[in-house]
Amino acid sequence: MEIIKKLYKGDYSLAVTFWGFHTLGNFIFCALIIVLILLLFLAGLFIDSNSILVIPAIIIVIMMTVLCLFNFIYNCLIVIGVFRILMQKITFWRVVAFMYITIGIIYGVYSIIIEINYSIVSSIFAD
Repeated sequence: MEIIKKLYKGDYSLAVTFWGFHTLGNFIFCALIIVLILLLFLAGLFIDSNSILVIPAIIIVIMMTVLCLFNFIYNCLIVIGVFRILMQKITFWRVVAFMYITIGIIYGVYSIIIEINYSIVSSIFAD
């Protein structure tokens, strides 16, 4: 909890916040998603379709939603930390880091909204 508080207050340097928390944290998040998908794929291979142990699709959707929500909150926390670092002294690299992370969050939310809209429209106009 102390690490999150320091990140929120902007006590870490820009390098630690950007490269450590943002880059490494998102790499770990992507690795978790890949492992989750692989485990679910392997579970589907080894479990018979008549078995009770088949994982319902709703559980997969809930797990992916929780992970994406966690990643959004995590990235918002990083933006707040970089913004507080930026408030101490405005430099070129701090502005670039802030803009990069902010644009990444906006793009992530936009792509999720587009995917949801595409799913809704494709289910309405399905044959």
